[in-house]
Amino acid sequence: MQPRRWSELAWPELAELRSRGDGEVGLIPVGATEQHGPHLPTGTDTIIASALCDAVSASTGAPVLPPIPIACSYGHGTELPGTLSLSPELLAAVSRQYVEWAATSGLTRILFVNSHFGNAASLGIATDHLRLFRPDLQVGVVDWWSVDPEVARETVVEGDDVHAHRAETSLMLAIAPELVHLDRLQSSDDADRTADLVFRYTALRFRPTA
Repeated sequence: MQPRRWSELAWPELAELRSRGDGEVGLIPVGATEQHGPHLPTGTDTIIASALCDAVSASTGAPVLPPIPIACSYGHGTELPGTLSLSPELLAAVSRQYVEWAATSGLTRILFVNSHFGNAASLGIATDHLRLFRPDLQVGVVDWWSVDPEVARETVVEGDDVHAHRAETSLMLAIAPELVHLDRLQSSDDADRTADLVFRYTALRFRPTA
């Protein structure tokens, strides 16, 4: 099957959601727009989340809603160009309203498919709000790096600083190799600087090229 993308369907197709009861699960890719090292595009997180949702949709028929491409990237600072960000509070509000609007079309079970660590707190706030004030809806969050134990292990092989690292680069080479600048790849010998941290810093404090 082909992915069933919400934005490519007309309202008569979407009206079918109302007649299917609570069995339908909608997928919302949540990415980011931020610098991703010198070798990956700023849309890396959104591209990965969307590709994962498309693959699931092609296998199951689950509808894929339009992605949230600008999320919470405060941790990346402003030194390097390319980053666009919402505040954590605004991302939480946008995510909550997104679900509430999808529910008006009959979609009552929704998963946020997240591909950016910085979105976790906002998505947690949004889904916490919904589970209390919208008990008629079921919502959850799935992060790509934790969907499978083997994937989770591979993700942190080089340390907890996983931004634009081997796993993300490998995913982009599989999904959109034409967007990966292989000639700009940095050495993997760069030491992990996240071990035993207590305080929080922006990305450039961990890795000069971020």
